[in-house]
Amino acid sequence: MRFFQESICDCCFCPMQCALKEFIQEEVNIFTLFGNISPLVVNIFTVEDFIVMGTSANGEEIIIPVSKILYFNPVQSKQINLKPIQRNIKGTCTCLEDSITSKFKINETVNVGRLQGVVRAVGEGVVILNNEAGQNIVSTCNGVIFVDNIGTVSNVVSK
Repeated sequence: MRFFQESICDCCFCPMQCALKEFIQEEVNIFTLFGNISPLVVNIFTVEDFIVMGTSANGEEIIIPVSKILYFNPVQSKQINLKPIQRNIKGTCTCLEDSITSKFKINETVNVGRLQGVVRAVGEGVVILNNEAGQNIVSTCNGVIFVDNIGTVSNVVSK
């Protein structure tokens, strides 16, 4: 993995890229910033240079920038390794990713946009939520977060 001197790549895109790499040769449902209500169903064949490449169910090649992924859920859930949380003292990560990631608490029920789930793991730039659809790997750098536990967090916006 590259080092971008505490840039958005370190805390947002590298962690999501690492999570996606654990699902190469597997099918995942990807939800993006492009406004797709239905997920892009992708069989991932490579993840590199901040791009996910794969094929759709009907064999079309799909290329998605990692920076545009809100979250994905694999067809088959599995234990994945998240990058450990790093607290930054300067750079984009301090004002974008650190503050949002720190709001997630293990076993708390949260809404991230239209996705609701229970927080199972928190890492640098990524959280894992479980719900009836299974495992969801969520970027903490995109979207709106609403925490259901009263008084914890409301209307926290990350862009």
